[in-house]
Amino acid sequence: MTAQRVERYPAVPSKAKNSLMELWNKEYPKQLSYPDLEHFDRYLNQLVSPSHYLIFEKSNSAIAWAFTFKRDGQIWFAIIVNSQYQKLGLGTSLLSAIKNDNKEICGWVTDVSTYSKADGSPYKSPLSFYKKNGFKILPEVRLETDELTAVKIAYLR
Repeated sequence: MTAQRVERYPAVPSKAKNSLMELWNKEYPKQLSYPDLEHFDRYLNQLVSPSHYLIFEKSNSAIAWAFTFKRDGQIWFAIIVNSQYQKLGLGTSLLSAIKNDNKEICGWVTDVSTYSKADGSPYKSPLSFYKKNGFKILPEVRLETDELTAVKIAYLR
């Protein structure tokens, strides 16, 4: 695959909203899925100072998405890459764009292999991807909810 251009937006473009919800629901653990666009919109609308980074395929469908937002005085991020396009450098391209725009970023990453995607396939922890891309794992800072267990990761330029 040739290099894909990362496009940055202050809000999710309306043309991409449905495909991004589908991407989220397809690739993240099923317990994090949204039942409809209204619930997905509520999530997006509560993000503080978001920036969205998108990679589209030729048909203008989003195949990779990352976003940053402010929480508790820090810049947080999330990344989702369509599984058909993983291992092609799209996640690294998105991370590079985020790192270029931010000196420090952090996020939650599941470090267990017990979750499934909506289609029943296993959700593989991306922790090794983040380690390879220079993130520090903060094992003492954990997210433990009914839906998810995760460890905090951080990158400092």
